[in-house]
Amino acid sequence: MDDLLPRLFPVDGLDGSNAALLIDALKERVQQAQQLVSSIDGTLHDTTRASDEVAANAKEWLQRLTTHGAEGLTLQEVAARAEELTNLIAGVSTSLEFFADMGGAVPGASDQTDSGMRKAFAVLRICNEAPKDLLEYRDAAFGRASTKELAAKAHGEHLRLRSLGAELSQIFHLEPEPDSEEIAKAIAVLCEGNAWYRSFQRRWRRARKLYKRLSKDPSKQPASLCLERLTALHQYLRDDKNYQDGVEFGKALGVKAQ
Repeated sequence: MDDLLPRLFPVDGLDGSNAALLIDALKERVQQAQQLVSSIDGTLHDTTRASDEVAANAKEWLQRLTTHGAEGLTLQEVAARAEELTNLIAGVSTSLEFFADMGGAVPGASDQTDSGMRKAFAVLRICNEAPKDLLEYRDAAFGRASTKELAAKAHGEHLRLRSLGAELSQIFHLEPEPDSEEIAKAIAVLCEGNAWYRSFQRRWRRARKLYKRLSKDPSKQPASLCLERLTALHQYLRDDKNYQDGVEFGKALGVKAQ
């Protein structure tokens, strides 16, 4: 007030015209202030009501945003990031459930480790790249601990029979496949040994005729050589039949060993 009065009533002032103008301007400003207070009354928060709890919560959220590098983002951008993270977490959960289900088929695949994941991906890659005609060979027996050893043994037997078959095919006609029982009878006769009178026996002549019919060499061979070769052929036919029928490997592997 001490500052206001000299401005309204200066010492050198001869009249009150200037003072009246200042008073009118002051009244107008006071009236505008009253209108402003009246228009915003009840719409603004009372700062005295901002409790320590509200301030602490605001500080905590600000720290969270800063930790995740989102302090400079708008609310719309933060919401978009939150939706993206939600979708990502949902995908991860689905993946974890998938690998957990694979644990029954692939031991260790359900482990949430690099090793478990590699096992699972290896199985998936094999399933995707393996020839589809091999699907019929799926069998629970392959889960046995001895499967790998038995499979290697079956493969070795397959290679042995293939090699022996190629060797015998140079000596005998193998197509159509010779009668194993007929060969066995001829072997039994030849095992009796050669003698001067054998040529007079019908069963001896039948055995020699069988060898000549099967042999690719038309020349006459000693009875001992005929016996040796027919024995090898009979053994090959028996082993090949057992292999094809899966007598030895079928029960272990659950499928025909081929």
